[in-house]
Amino acid sequence: METPVQRSYIFDTSAFRAIPEDSLEAASHNVHLVVSPFCFWELLTHLEDNGQFDRVKGNLMKLRHMSVLDDPWASVESDIVLPDDDVLKRPDDSGLIYAILAALQESHSVSQFYGKRARDGRDQLREIDGCVARAAQILKAEEQRFLEYVSNVMSVVRDGRVSIATPADRHLAIIQIVDAWWIQLGQRVDGSELVRQRLEERTYVFSSYVLHLAADYVKRGSTNVDRNDFEDGKFCQHLTLGAEMTAVTVDVTLKRCLENTLAVLNALPDLPYRRDLQVRCVTDFRRLSRRSPR
Repeated sequence: METPVQRSYIFDTSAFRAIPEDSLEAASHNVHLVVSPFCFWELLTHLEDNGQFDRVKGNLMKLRHMSVLDDPWASVESDIVLPDDDVLKRPDDSGLIYAILAALQESHSVSQFYGKRARDGRDQLREIDGCVARAAQILKAEEQRFLEYVSNVMSVVRDGRVSIATPADRHLAIIQIVDAWWIQLGQRVDGSELVRQRLEERTYVFSSYVLHLAADYVKRGSTNVDRNDFEDGKFCQHLTLGAEMTAVTVDVTLKRCLENTLAVLNALPDLPYRRDLQVRCVTDFRRLSRRSPR
């Protein structure tokens, strides 16, 4: 008899911050807790904030009770690219993150932390000194790219070049976003329908988030995209159709976009997807986590 797949509970940064460490530790005995590496990198950028070392360190130490996932887009690519692709040679983010956490646990100040080094998943020794500034610089560049991307989708929605009037319309618009990723991958994939379908399953939720986020901005008449949406986008890249995953968030916009995604899927029952994704707030998680898994 096959062992049932355990449902994973994935936290965005807002939910992660909101739950005390003792609650996470207790929940970890009953359910599988996971988090995006971008939660770690975002929190790490505040380590040098004036007088915040102990608070930020305390938040980061909560990750000891969770599994840190790999970079979401690298994970998507690794699942579909050809065997000789360079992305398959990169070290997993989690190995480096756990090594940095071990160094941070032994440190009582930023200067002490910067005096240490960490080994990544490929056994390469990395300098920790200056990692906060480097992480902030990389995140800023990635945030800008995402803001421009969402702004472009907003223009398409605002100009009526794509219809979002019905669930079927929104589904087709989501697939157009998936198709753009497919085209961008080019010769890095074998081009088969099986691989194309795998990409769709891996990126549907993210593509839907981008569409519904852009539509929300257009509806409100806003022209400026919030930088915090970038991390929510990376969070959504972890959400795979068919995977036993529950997204836990306190972010109202993210929750609404995910619920809109589920509404599209539920309105179109003939779509060939398993519908195992759930969306919960922190209060729901605290209640559910007290139960033993089925």
